[in-house]
Amino acid sequence: MLQRNCRLMMSLRVGLVNLATGDELQKVAAAIAHTEKRLYVSIPLCDKESMVSMQKRLSAVYHVAQGAAPNVDTLVLLAKYCPPDVGGLLGYEDEEGDAALAKAYGLPLKAVPRQGADGSKAALEAPEAAEWKRYEHVCMGGTFDKLHIGQKLLLSLALLTCAPSGRFFCGIAGDKLFEQKVLRELIDPYGIRERTVIHFLTTISGVGFPDAKSTRAIQTAELVDRYGPSVKDPAFQAIVVSEETRAGGDACNDERRNRGLAEMDVVVVGLVDSTGALSAKPITATQKLSSTAKRERIVGQLLNGDELWCRRDSSRRAYAVGLTGGIATGKTTICEFLASKGAVEIVNADKLGHDAYAPGTPGCAAVLEAFPSVRNEQGEVDRAKLGAVVFSDKAEMKRLTDIVWPIIKDRVVGRVNASTAEVVVVEAAILVEAGWVDLFDEVWVSVVPPAVARQRLMARNNLSEAEADKRLASQMSSVARTAAAHVLLSNHGERAGLEAQLVQAWEALEARRGVKFDELEGLAAVWREHAAGGDLAYWWRELRDRYTARGRCYHTLQHLEEMFTLFGEAELENPRRVAAAIFFHDAVYDATAPPAQNEKDSAVMWERYARSCGGAYTEDDIAAVSAYIVRTATHMAGPAEGDLAAFLDIDLAVLGRAPAEYAEYAEAISREYHHIPYEKFCTARAAAMNSFAANPEGPYFTPWMRERRGAAAIANVADEMGRLGAQAAVISRVA
Repeated sequence: MLQRNCRLMMSLRVGLVNLATGDELQKVAAAIAHTEKRLYVSIPLCDKESMVSMQKRLSAVYHVAQGAAPNVDTLVLLAKYCPPDVGGLLGYEDEEGDAALAKAYGLPLKAVPRQGADGSKAALEAPEAAEWKRYEHVCMGGTFDKLHIGQKLLLSLALLTCAPSGRFFCGIAGDKLFEQKVLRELIDPYGIRERTVIHFLTTISGVGFPDAKSTRAIQTAELVDRYGPSVKDPAFQAIVVSEETRAGGDACNDERRNRGLAEMDVVVVGLVDSTGALSAKPITATQKLSSTAKRERIVGQLLNGDELWCRRDSSRRAYAVGLTGGIATGKTTICEFLASKGAVEIVNADKLGHDAYAPGTPGCAAVLEAFPSVRNEQGEVDRAKLGAVVFSDKAEMKRLTDIVWPIIKDRVVGRVNASTAEVVVVEAAILVEAGWVDLFDEVWVSVVPPAVARQRLMARNNLSEAEADKRLASQMSSVARTAAAHVLLSNHGERAGLEAQLVQAWEALEARRGVKFDELEGLAAVWREHAAGGDLAYWWRELRDRYTARGRCYHTLQHLEEMFTLFGEAELENPRRVAAAIFFHDAVYDATAPPAQNEKDSAVMWERYARSCGGAYTEDDIAAVSAYIVRTATHMAGPAEGDLAAFLDIDLAVLGRAPAEYAEYAEAISREYHHIPYEKFCTARAAAMNSFAANPEGPYFTPWMRERRGAAAIANVADEMGRLGAQAAVISRVA
């Protein structure tokens, strides 16, 4: 039913390549060309190797991988073992060492050509022997947002500075430290960054994986200041820093002396430039690797990618863009730029709102009925009095918006539907708060750091700093707005910088605004085939946007694709009901929600869709699909038969997939629950998985699935529970 790109079918999702001393680095380039998501690189290890030697070798590998495939996550292993998510060994067909290693690990050998992507003849150097002092208690800190080469090198070398049986502490900057940072809206939350660091450290070193025999303890903490536990824990012997953050290490020692604690050795790791090379000279801003640079490359593009994107409503002529942002973020400047593009109509929702309760309108009558004290002598709304009432009382403000926002919404919809322009842009400061996201084909959000907004607001409105801060504090946060955005724009600098973003954003919009729902293939075609009616394009975009939302790692469109692959093989009494349950069962997904809340909310969304179809679904259909969806909150609680049993088994089919695919799933679930400290997650996850392990026939109801995947599911769950237990014993978050 669903076909994937041929190139991806020929590739491995996750692969391993073995690099011996003297091997040409192009072997990494050749391997990564046949890797879709992640490539592990195994290199010779030497206990007596110097830090500079190891850094040069790591840097060389990461540089080649980054140049060949920057979107593939490359990890150089510091332990001799095979991570569980590896699907095969990438190597040379005539290389005995590759064949032997594949056999030892029980992996298929995927042959790659000897000519690498860059044709480089550079080889992996031999380790240079020298004394590298190891410590029992080592600490370091950083932001660690969207790990790049420099951060991977720093973490790797810091971990190697810790003795094999020692304690390694990594402090990770808390979210509150980013209040004034440019594009803070695109910085992953602390929990995600912590999970990324933990996964990187445990995977490269094998912590918690029995084959790697690693016994280091790993600790993390959320940093709320520049020091963290480094100035409180007397046991720390060394702090690892980069050349750029050497002053931070010195500051920690100064504070330790003030507190009567012994100084730590400051271990400095050299900087790496954007080519992946070590630098003996200061690195310029354009050369320096930076997570900020990674974030800046995202602005002006679809934040969640363009997979199965289409217009929300192709029946109207104009492609509709909603533009929003906080005070002083440059919305007017953006509208001026867009208006210069010709066939673009600009609609100002604030002006429509001003007219919503103009004299003689139904809105005026409704406002006066709700707030009789604001009636003036002419029987109209005294806007000054109304402002005094609502701006000092949130409850009164809500009473007003409950009246006015629906009126503005109707006017916005009318203007958009009537527009004869190619593109209509609606500027609306309250777009997200009012729940208007689904009125538009896409939503653009403009942001600036709070300090920039404050200065602009003070200059524009002649306000004091306190007055400006009060106004800024009263609005929705830019992080919350960004959660609803399709495109983010940063107006923190010169106008030329914003216009460069707008040129990119406009060109991308022009390319995608012609994509219509009926032209989409894959899951969208499955939706067209099995949905009974209603506004298919609108509801497809609702589903598509939810399953591609930031923060989702497993509960994505890929999960639906995998379910529909099995759906096509199952014997079902009512395929249409099961198809609906598949599409909607994870439509609402918030890992922080109370138990069963996501499933209940997903069922409510399904019922909204079903009842919009004009009777195409019977009440029995609606009730059955809702019951299927809600049951996924407690898969194994009670019996299941027929289509319900098949649906539940298809949903949990991942448990019985190949070990590498299961490991990828387990990692994704861990990331989705990033709000829970990792050691607590390990314990809770193991308890949840125990309900599946307790069934001797596996976590399935149907003989069809038990036969196909039951034994594999039991083995996968047991392996994961073992890893969780091992990691919970050595990984912890400290206060």
